[in-house]
Amino acid sequence: MLYKTHLFGGFIAGFLLTGSLACGAVSAVAALLPDIDDPKSFIGSTVSPVSYVAGKEFGHRHAFHSLIAAAAFATIGLLAQRHFHWPPWVPLAVLIGYASHLALDTFNPAGVPWLWPLGFRLRVPVVQTGGILEKFVLAPVGFIAAIFLIGIHAMPLINHFESTFRLH
Repeated sequence: MLYKTHLFGGFIAGFLLTGSLACGAVSAVAALLPDIDDPKSFIGSTVSPVSYVAGKEFGHRHAFHSLIAAAAFATIGLLAQRHFHWPPWVPLAVLIGYASHLALDTFNPAGVPWLWPLGFRLRVPVVQTGGILEKFVLAPVGFIAAIFLIGIHAMPLINHFESTFRLH
């Protein structure tokens, strides 16, 4: 899947599972992490030396597309949360975002080795990366859903400001 699809999917998963916009935002960013093993990916191109080594060592959609990697990044999130005194939900948000990436890539013909290093790949080959279905259905629907969820969450705040500053 393209980074936009993962970004929207991570946000939606994080928000729906926790009800928190902040958690949704962290999950959105974490949803990009599995592609750190591909120097041509959105995140890989921003950390190219790390991405190059990860891709050379493991290949794309291998170790970094597994439950082991999801747990490792959630643990890194936990360590960062404790060190920087971030909110306690940060590791959960990382795990949700990371897992959302794996879930979405499961629908790609290449599939995902959820149980890496076992060779089995789970795949439901219905969406080609960058294909018509992704570009014209998944990404736009993900964007609209994310905007809708933000709007629903923000509506009480908007109503409060409207009633507070209304001229009588």
